[in-house]
Amino acid sequence: MENPKIIYDQNIIGVAKQGKSVTEIDLSELDIKFPEKGFFIAIEWLIIEGNTHKYTYKMYNSKKELSGVAYEPSIGTIPSETDKNSWFFIRGKWRKVWQNNSPSKKFKYAKKSKNNYSLIAIELSLSN
Repeated sequence: MENPKIIYDQNIIGVAKQGKSVTEIDLSELDIKFPEKGFFIAIEWLIIEGNTHKYTYKMYNSKKELSGVAYEPSIGTIPSETDKNSWFFIRGKWRKVWQNNSPSKKFKYAKKSKNNYSLIAIELSLSN
């Protein structure tokens, strides 16, 4: 990955409301000039107590109840046949997104995403 030129070097904090909804963040006051060749958006989950979500679940074909911890908000994904320009920063390293090779047969979305890549569901509206 080529070293990018930073077009905005401050954190932009968006607050997601509880429940299933779309979070909009208006950046118009920041006067960011977007380059013609494109740009890269990085999203960081804040690993803080206020974002903790504890839950229980069962593995497919198992009766054993397990517990897990996630950090909210969850961010939706869409299935894609390509992993072009999609990365994760995990354990201090940038890694390409991985292909969904064996999703659970239990969920409709998992069937659609088999052999695809899960890309972050984000929409950006540009205006002058």
